[in-house]
Amino acid sequence: MARELHDTVAQSLASIVLLLRSASRSYIDAPEPARRQVDTALEAARSALDDTRRMVRALAPAELVDRPLDKALQRILHTSSQLGLHTSFVVDGEPTPLPTPVTVALLRVAQGAVANVTAHAAATRVGVTLTFQPDAVSLDIVDDGSGFDPDDITPSATAGTGFGLRAMRSRLAEVGGTLVVESSPDNGTAISAIIPIEGVT
Repeated sequence: MARELHDTVAQSLASIVLLLRSASRSYIDAPEPARRQVDTALEAARSALDDTRRMVRALAPAELVDRPLDKALQRILHTSSQLGLHTSFVVDGEPTPLPTPVTVALLRVAQGAVANVTAHAAATRVGVTLTFQPDAVSLDIVDDGSGFDPDDITPSATAGTGFGLRAMRSRLAEVGGTLVVESSPDNGTAISAIIPIEGVT
């Protein structure tokens, strides 16, 4: 919805503002009532544009405002690198625009996974790969940390509460995606989020 508002209503209002501004400059010699009407319309259009932009910002995560997904993912990794992790980021395939719910889901999965690596994995490296396929998009997060048993959902001080993985699966399910977790003690962890994009809006 945020993208649709930005690409339709906000763009139309921005065009109206420009047209009214131009008309206002051309109306210098117009009768006072006509100038007031144009000025009033211009102020109303500006106010509506400001309101629409605020709604777009509220609907889209702050990390994605004026920033594509790949840049947002790099920002997440940059924060982790400041904490001493060696990070890498790769985009595979031809990037295509993604529906906002898909973009948000991938961003949140990356945030949760990288946060888990930083807090619990005792890892030295983490790599993120964003892959575009004709009918799907996937996000892989791989670390060289302590790993865990994915079948053991018992909370522990080292592996966290397990809520993070459940939240990722739930968020992905909302957009028709799935989460695959491969890990074992002392062998690192690989998390893969896969979302079909055909027919997703």
